[in-house]
Amino acid sequence: MPGSTGHNTYPTDRDGCREGEGDAVPRKIAIPAARPQEPPPEEFVEKPPAQESLRENIARRLRSAYVREYQRWHRMYHGRETSRGNGHIAEWDGGQAQSGRRHSNVWLKIADLLIMRNRLDPEGFVVSQLGQGFPQHPNMLLSEAAWSIYQKIADSADARLEVSWRNETRQFRLQVTKVAEWLTDAENRVVFHWVLVGEDSGLSALFRYIAGYRMGMQDIVTDLHEPALTQILANPEGYAKHWGSKIPRDLLREVEEILKPRSKGNGST
Repeated sequence: MPGSTGHNTYPTDRDGCREGEGDAVPRKIAIPAARPQEPPPEEFVEKPPAQESLRENIARRLRSAYVREYQRWHRMYHGRETSRGNGHIAEWDGGQAQSGRRHSNVWLKIADLLIMRNRLDPEGFVVSQLGQGFPQHPNMLLSEAAWSIYQKIADSADARLEVSWRNETRQFRLQVTKVAEWLTDAENRVVFHWVLVGEDSGLSALFRYIAGYRMGMQDIVTDLHEPALTQILANPEGYAKHWGSKIPRDLLREVEEILKPRSKGNGST
């Protein structure tokens, strides 16, 4: 044909079929090759919950106890609040610090120490150090000195707890008698409250909390909640064994919630 280019060209209709050859014949359309599917970013991959290992459980509880007691110590010593420990700290939790130096997770190291020595009491281990001036860095808890302090306290703690409720009850009655002699016209409830508020009564925070709870003294319960909780966490098994029937159920449930293993949520690494 005049002007032929050596191959037939046909106009096509809008559906991509040739015209002029009778029945419409579909035109061959090039389909681009499929690209390999890239995996989605890791944070969007749904992972089944994984149960926290014993090592991770101990490490988490160590950190929680340390931060709680460090902030309490800071409040008492410096007279102001601190948020240190509320967020990630590379020197404690592992990772790269602002200086560029990489650190390992110190809590896992301490957990390994407690597990190796069969002392699964992270709260008690941390609280045992308070009488020595609070350690300013958790690495100090890896020292033999820290271990010796804890061991000495832990070995005698259970024996003390066995008789402590009876002794504190006797001390409470003694203090009530003394205050009643001074506040001669006061009602019993006022005398009881006076004794429970006083920090020089020789009574532990937990005993005062329990007594205030039983008497419906909400201000006592509120003020002593955190110290009472910390006292139990210093020796959870001992208090459950010797004081368990006396401790309010709400406080016991709170302790159980803190101590129980946790599931790692989706996207955990």
